[in-house]
Amino acid sequence: MNDEIRLVFPAKEPMLLVARMTLAGYACQFGADMDTLEDIRTLSDEACYCLMHQPQPAETIQVSAGMEGKLVKIRFEAKRTRRIIPTESAHDPEIAHGILSSLASDVQLRHDRGDMHAIEVAVHLGPL
Repeated sequence: MNDEIRLVFPAKEPMLLVARMTLAGYACQFGADMDTLEDIRTLSDEACYCLMHQPQPAETIQVSAGMEGKLVKIRFEAKRTRRIIPTESAHDPEIAHGILSSLASDVQLRHDRGDMHAIEVAVHLGPL
């Protein structure tokens, strides 16, 4: 990947705006159209929300993005706390995968000890 960016922020819902706007600004530099920018903002919210609502929730989230040809590859990774919250409040990974798959060309959910700890997506910025 070239021109990679990284952002680390507290895993708090008000901070989702920082992640979504950073990723949209990054993709805009490579010619993303308005629909693609909206998809990136939406998938950013969904990925971060999902990582924040696992049985072992995130304390911080690191987002990295880089270009490979006409694909922007984005990785969302939770740096988790040691506390466990009830599993009924965890975000369903199948729902997250369905939503993210409608917005990105490739979606990978990474699990560790039963919790999702990272989400990787690829978004095509040019005509297919």
